Amino acid sequence: SLDEGQMPSLVEGTEKAGALRNELASKWGVQAGIPIAGGAGDNAASACGMGTVAAGQAFVSLGTSGVLFAANASYLPNPESAVHTFCHALPDT
Repeated sequence: SLDEGQMPSLVEGTEKAGALRNELASKWGVQAGIPIAGGAGDNAASACGMGTVAAGQAFVSLGTSGVLFAANASYLPNPESAVHTFCHALPDT
């Protein structure tokens, strides 16, 4: 089983989480040390691209799953609702 000591540190999606290892850079023919960002989930990244970044803004994504993505001014979990709650991809949100 895994424990916390085997997990990477958490960083904001826009923060540097690490750098491309030399052996992978060589294999792929790119420069070593390229920054690796924390990243974002597909819908959070889409929200940034569409400008869904402020409370009251939302969009619907229909694909393999159906998602109603609503930006809020704060983290509003409600486990009883059976609706997933995630942090946005923007720093401090």
